[in-house]
Amino acid sequence: MPVNISLCMIAKNESDFIGNCLKSALPYVNQIIVVDTGSTDQTPEIARNLGAEVYFYNWNNDFSAARNHSLEKATGDWILFLDCDEEIDPNLGHHLLEAVQSKDYDAYYLDVRNLLGGDHEVTFQSIRLFRNLPQFRFKGKIHEQISDSIFTHSGSGRIGRLNVTLLHHGYNPERVNIPSKIVRNVGLLEESRKDQNCQDGFYLYNVGIEYIRQGQYQKALENFIEALKVTNPNSGYAPPLVNKLLVCLIELGRYRDALEQLAYFQSVYPDYSDLFLLQAACHIRCGRFSLAADSIEKFLKTPDRNPRYPVEGKIFSQSPKQLLTQIKPFLLQKAKQFQLSVCILAKNEEKNIARCLRSVGEIADKILLIVTECSDNTLNIAYQMGANLYRLNWSDSFAKLRNFALRNASGDWVLFLNGDEEINSADLAALVEGLNNSTFIGYKIRQRTFYDAVNRDNYRDQAVCRLIRNEQDLCYKSRIMEDIDHSIVEKHGDMSLSYLPVTVFHYGPHVKSELKQEVFRRNVFLLAKDVRERGKNPVLQQEMGFQFYNSGKYKAALVQFQAAHNLYGTNIPANLFCGIIKCLFKLKKYNEILPLANKAIDLYPDYTDLHYYHGFSFLKLGFLRSARECFEKCLQLGDAPWEKYDTCSGVGSFLPHCRLAEIHLQQGNIDKSLEHYRSAVQIIGGADMAIPPLTNIFLSQFQPERLLEFLKENNLDNVRNLCTAAVVANKKKCLLASLELWQMAIEKLITTKDYEQYPAIAAAMFQTLSYIYAEAIQHNPGDEQLQNIREFFK
Repeated sequence: MPVNISLCMIAKNESDFIGNCLKSALPYVNQIIVVDTGSTDQTPEIARNLGAEVYFYNWNNDFSAARNHSLEKATGDWILFLDCDEEIDPNLGHHLLEAVQSKDYDAYYLDVRNLLGGDHEVTFQSIRLFRNLPQFRFKGKIHEQISDSIFTHSGSGRIGRLNVTLLHHGYNPERVNIPSKIVRNVGLLEESRKDQNCQDGFYLYNVGIEYIRQGQYQKALENFIEALKVTNPNSGYAPPLVNKLLVCLIELGRYRDALEQLAYFQSVYPDYSDLFLLQAACHIRCGRFSLAADSIEKFLKTPDRNPRYPVEGKIFSQSPKQLLTQIKPFLLQKAKQFQLSVCILAKNEEKNIARCLRSVGEIADKILLIVTECSDNTLNIAYQMGANLYRLNWSDSFAKLRNFALRNASGDWVLFLNGDEEINSADLAALVEGLNNSTFIGYKIRQRTFYDAVNRDNYRDQAVCRLIRNEQDLCYKSRIMEDIDHSIVEKHGDMSLSYLPVTVFHYGPHVKSELKQEVFRRNVFLLAKDVRERGKNPVLQQEMGFQFYNSGKYKAALVQFQAAHNLYGTNIPANLFCGIIKCLFKLKKYNEILPLANKAIDLYPDYTDLHYYHGFSFLKLGFLRSARECFEKCLQLGDAPWEKYDTCSGVGSFLPHCRLAEIHLQQGNIDKSLEHYRSAVQIIGGADMAIPPLTNIFLSQFQPERLLEFLKENNLDNVRNLCTAAVVANKKKCLLASLELWQMAIEKLITTKDYEQYPAIAAAMFQTLSYIYAEAIQHNPGDEQLQNIREFFK
């Protein structure tokens, strides 16, 4: 006797989906039942035209009640239930007909593949095919499920697994209004809180799911934790509950907690392969790429997945194999032949500390975070990323903090960082190779200090001793300065200290002005204490000068630099010469710079910064020929070697090009000036310096449209350059030219999809609108509409 299948569905305003759904099921079912809960579109007509029996049901905010009403109308031996936004994979549907012939099972799991937009998808198992028995009924006002009643009456042994896939479009933002769906779901779930029969683990799990969709991970986590307390690990929704709980912990940055939970749940669900991917995600977020690779390899080696578990099979929207390829250059743990302790000093660095810790996660065997005060989230972030935390009383000495770190470091080597720094990831391999074969006691590496939070091309480079062997006889002495190199030389000689081509990025100058003043006062206070205890010292005086200079107190800085100059005698360091010259330049004492620069250049002829300020002083004094010779020398030398000198960005490249352009412009040679500006723009970091004066030349000397032609002809018409030029055109009140420039910028953005340039476009557009508004309000001061938008342009 043939076995019949009834397809049972509920629907409301599903005209976009229901046709495809029913067509996908027609080859396999004998009856179609659609319970309509209030459609105002063509859903009932579409269903009837495809052979469905349509029943109308008064909606009462209860999905289970509507589902169960559809079951009452079913006459088939088996029931298949689908959502309207689902379709049966046509390559696998025939297995439905085979399954219902079996006498061994009362229900079957099917694969449900959630298509989430792009190539992102999640696959999970759901009971969708079951015998038409009166004891099998749905439960739950929303996210209704039938599995509990089937488990209760038949047991898990009577539930099979079918190789049938349902394609679910319901959470694809390209096809569905997700926000409105979430609002509906949350409303129904909140209403269900009043029903004590709904207060079970499955209900709490579904509340958490909706909070995840809203991005409210803390609220989701709270519901998942409560759900876990009352959920049997063997329940059908238990594995996805665990998965989502771990996702929340990861999204909240609670990596240590997530890894502890993973260790437990991997013992409960040893064949749940996606847990290895979540483990890898934790390690990647912490910069531990080798551990992440180990977890990914375990995922790849896991046998065929258990049908109980939802499977996403991706990390950060990438396949495990893709991610393995990406992180391969950073897998350094096996190449290391040493143990490394990383010591980090920090205070209220919640914006930077994760970046700092992530940069050393792969190479660090132990991370020590040392704080004296902390009123933000720094400690929690560091703890979750695996750092060992130490709180010390502040005793007016960074040396004591660093020496404490040295005593507690356990590695062969010690790396010192501050909380607002990070190691350049591209240099980690060089660091490992250098230390593997090292015969030195310590290394100086490059510290690159950025002065602009937006423009990373504005920086200063200097050599600092940050890598040292874990030797008991080494110690810091100065309260503030990085002076461990002096201890190395004293104990082990000049040849014990070398350089490694490794860069530390320092973001300290990004702090707010009031914090800068606080740091300045603290540093000067500590240096003054050092001077009182250790006596007059040229190194301390020079550092005092730099503190004043960085705080904009150039007269005071000059006094300190000159005091250091006198204490050094005849052996004046290059950086001190440069400090004095820069102070004189800020104070516009150009005549005093010339003889000093000549003396300094005789001693340090390869220090490009000296030549640059020498030339800039000539330019300010009107000695154009001498200035040009100096800037041409800068281009010849290129940037000075960081191992020898403190250097600023661009002094050997785009800066002299810009100055040469100024000289040629003063001499009336516009073509030569444009040539140098073009060269400056083509150098990394030069565009922001060269585009504004280049734009001014075209706006004042030529027709504005010539600027666009010039940028296109020289392949300089990228989004950022166009926006910078648009801002300049605004200031010159060339509004039409400005509009053309940022319109071109938008067209470029659409083509290149370089969405990081959105802020530049927004700034240029808003400034244009500001100028237009100023003109409009000037000529129409009483216009009500203009008055209403005044606040936007203040």
